[in-house]
Amino acid sequence: MNRYYYAELEPDARGFRTFLEVEVIDNKIVNVTLDAKNEEDNPYGLYKTTSSKYNEEMYAESGTRYADAVENLENQIIQGKTTLDRVKGARFLSQDANELLSKIRKMIEEDEQLSN
Repeated sequence: MNRYYYAELEPDARGFRTFLEVEVIDNKIVNVTLDAKNEEDNPYGLYKTTSSKYNEEMYAESGTRYADAVENLENQIIQGKTTLDRVKGARFLSQDANELLSKIRKMIEEDEQLSN
């Protein structure tokens, strides 16, 4: 049975809400989407991962592109890590991803308890 879970954080200073969406099959996370979304008018566009402006600015400041950091964190989640390693140059994103993963894991546990 496929189950989907979604969690998001409060908007950051630029109005972006970091979110995590996962698909679970047979109690295993098989698909992950981590990103930040801002539906208001802003110079970065709708999603941080697809914003060349945001990725260029982040790379200039930290040496890491947002999209690359997201890919690293998503892979860690699919590998089954319960606590994600911090991605160099993406400390806040790494913290946000861990917070969101914790929320998602609680939802999964609650569902498992209800189905037993």
